[in-house]
Amino acid sequence: MSELDALKEVGTMRKFAQDDFIFREGETGNVMYIILSGRVDVYINSFNDFPIKVSEIGPGNFVGEMSLLDDQPRSATIIAGTDTIAMAIDKGNFQNFICRQPSLAYKIMKGLSTRVRHLNEELAKMKESGGKGRPAIEPDSQASTRKRDSSAPQASPSSQCPAAPETVKGALFPEGHKTYSVNAPAVYDTFIFSKDATCPVCGKQFKVKMPRMSKLRLDRVESDFRKVYVDFEPMWYSIWICPECLYSNFYFEYDSVSDKAVKPILEQAGRLKGKIKTDYAEPRTIDQVFTAYYLALSCADICKAPPLKRAKLWIQLSWLYKDVKDSEMFTAASMKALEYYYNALFKSNLNINDDQEQQLNLILGELYLVKGDEVGAQKHFYAAIKRNSGNPQYTQQAQDRLQSLKKKDGGRT
Repeated sequence: MSELDALKEVGTMRKFAQDDFIFREGETGNVMYIILSGRVDVYINSFNDFPIKVSEIGPGNFVGEMSLLDDQPRSATIIAGTDTIAMAIDKGNFQNFICRQPSLAYKIMKGLSTRVRHLNEELAKMKESGGKGRPAIEPDSQASTRKRDSSAPQASPSSQCPAAPETVKGALFPEGHKTYSVNAPAVYDTFIFSKDATCPVCGKQFKVKMPRMSKLRLDRVESDFRKVYVDFEPMWYSIWICPECLYSNFYFEYDSVSDKAVKPILEQAGRLKGKIKTDYAEPRTIDQVFTAYYLALSCADICKAPPLKRAKLWIQLSWLYKDVKDSEMFTAASMKALEYYYNALFKSNLNINDDQEQQLNLILGELYLVKGDEVGAQKHFYAAIKRNSGNPQYTQQAQDRLQSLKKKDGGRT
């Protein structure tokens, strides 16, 4: 009997359309997949922003085996890069198959070794090149001189906010939030697709739209680590809202909700139901995007999310306010982001490496500049300089930002 025939006896054939999730980072894993045809892409949730693609896996290889071996949550998100056929093998059948086909155990060990070796080689290349293989990071002063793409949404704030009626304005939206007359550009339709989702709180099944990861092309990374994509802004589609209980979260961690949070989320839904419209219009409006983010913040509070999660929501809100040219709300959201990033770095039990500490200090430096506190900014830029560890590119970015501040200040330190 061939290995494939043996697999068919213990596994289940699965078909995935391009951009389908196979599993998400952080999920409990009890199934591994052997790729028979097509390609899957491996993403990790970045420290501060959108999922980052780190590798591709083709036919004859496998994914998900680590969770079967160590009983730990998934270490990455796997998305079908093309239409894909895979063999799913659960934990019980995996152990039986290994006993009957010990050659597979060898292949798994060899595959794991290859992946680790490949990762070490990539890290070595990055160190030798000073991190030049990563996307270029541009200071905001440079990025702002770029001509805005005609497909990018434009808006000016108005004084009234139908998305924030008086009955919920104080409970959900902050003072100063407005209506912003802008719809998603037509070109966005080419970057999104519809899929079914299930709410982990109330069990409601509903339709969502999410980015086609296979189509995204990175244009640049700005100095506060905002990723700018060609012709598309993923933040417009990053938050899923359950239309029944209003549970909201980033789509790539939508299932991450504790049992303790279920009751208060349902209670919040009772207070807000009928006061907030959760059905997205066609085309989607920026006011609906703001509603999604503020609902996600409310759920983060209920779930007692760590400061870093709330910081990520607030900084993305600041970017959205910047896009609609609301400087007052951009500053307000930036200051909330500063508060939570500071708490994440100095007042929480955050387990981070040198690279991540550099990122946090660089972000804090940029936020202190928004605040108008150059001394505070310099403090964090200096803290981001790590010559013997960390990421050389982040060290260079910190040095460049310090140099630009010195030039602005006439050479004074």
